[in-house]
Amino acid sequence: MMKDILQGQRGVRFQKLTPEQCRAIHDASVRLLGTVGVEAHHDEARDILARAGATVEGTRVRVPRRLVDWALEVVPNSFTLHTRAGEPVMPVTGMNVFFGNGSETPNILDHRTGERRHGTLADVAEGVRVLDALPHIDFVMSLFVPWDLDPTVAYLEQFKAMLRNSTKPFLFLSPSGADIRAMVAMLEAVAGGRRLYARNPGASATSM
Repeated sequence: MMKDILQGQRGVRFQKLTPEQCRAIHDASVRLLGTVGVEAHHDEARDILARAGATVEGTRVRVPRRLVDWALEVVPNSFTLHTRAGEPVMPVTGMNVFFGNGSETPNILDHRTGERRHGTLADVAEGVRVLDALPHIDFVMSLFVPWDLDPTVAYLEQFKAMLRNSTKPFLFLSPSGADIRAMVAMLEAVAGGRRLYARNPGASATSM
């Protein structure tokens, strides 16, 4: 499987813009970041950006082009996600394309009753088991917000259900930085420790 991926069989090229048009959009975006800026309502984020060289005025942050260029230069241009067993199955690079489900959907159409209702933790567990069994699903997300749980623990319990019911790579999210750190700690514990998990990472956090 890995050989097939690296030979480009997972690549899908869909190009609506020319390279010149892409560069023009990038240049315009960088100009806007440096002149208009963005609203950043997270104190620590503003402090980090200020130390890196951005201009901070209240909640408005203006990011100079040199900082954008630096960030694009140092960020890795590829990474690989692994199964729970350590098999490299998702080389995220080049034109590779992977398929998975979404997350945070507020409602579910119950296949047993036909009822449209809020999702529950049991729905997350059942759905993830189905996704784990589907051969053409490469990565797993949580499907639903478990409305039957207290919001302060919902994302952590949701992630625990994912860990218990799938060995595929995960994409996960939470509005809480503490939750994200706890989820990473869970992944490290399941892998046998931080160093072992760093060697064969199996998940990626995404923004919300």
